[in-house]
Amino acid sequence: MQTDTTYLTDLVKQNLSTSGMPGNISDVRVSLISGAQITITGNDRFSLFGIGVTRQFTLVVQPYVSSCYLQMHVIRANVSNIPVTGLAQTFENSINTQLRGATTLPKGFTYCATGVRTAPNGMFITYSATPIGS
Repeated sequence: MQTDTTYLTDLVKQNLSTSGMPGNISDVRVSLISGAQITITGNDRFSLFGIGVTRQFTLVVQPYVSSCYLQMHVIRANVSNIPVTGLAQTFENSINTQLRGATTLPKGFTYCATGVRTAPNGMFITYSATPIGS
């Protein structure tokens, strides 16, 4: 199965909005690096005492497989170049919960993710399939 940056960007936007960032998330960009790494950048815009504030954020995420499911591990999370561990943990928990139910493969089989790799043009997930009742 292959996913592209459009899908990953939408997935990231959904999970950033519930991760505790105080403002409106915008300009989200997902860059895939060959191997197993994803860099996410964007802006967090909010008002502080009536003054508009924009802070840039960066997340570096590593996809991996655990117990037959694709998961994401946040390697680094920064807002305005300041490490933010709370954001990292909340985002990681949120996206991993969503990924556990994200497989839309043909019915009649039990699927198990067995590997994941990234390349600039997409993320590639390998599954094994066992017919149900075998």
